[in-house]
Amino acid sequence: MASQDCIGTIRSAQSGSRTETQAWRIGLSQLQSWLERHRQRRQLQSLDAHLLKDIGLSSADAWREAHKPFWRA
Repeated sequence: MASQDCIGTIRSAQSGSRTETQAWRIGLSQLQSWLERHRQRRQLQSLDAHLLKDIGLSSADAWREAHKPFWRA
């Protein structure tokens, strides 16, 4: 009976470990998305007026987008 309790505890710990691993993966993925969004907004901010016009944005549009918080899409 004691060995069954031990096996149950091990299975429970393994299950928790998978959940933690999944949470870390999701968190890392979100962090990568935020970093990429931040990088793209900084690049957008560095474009001059004629390049912004080529992609259909004004300087004000680019400024607004570049100054959004990184977590906001």
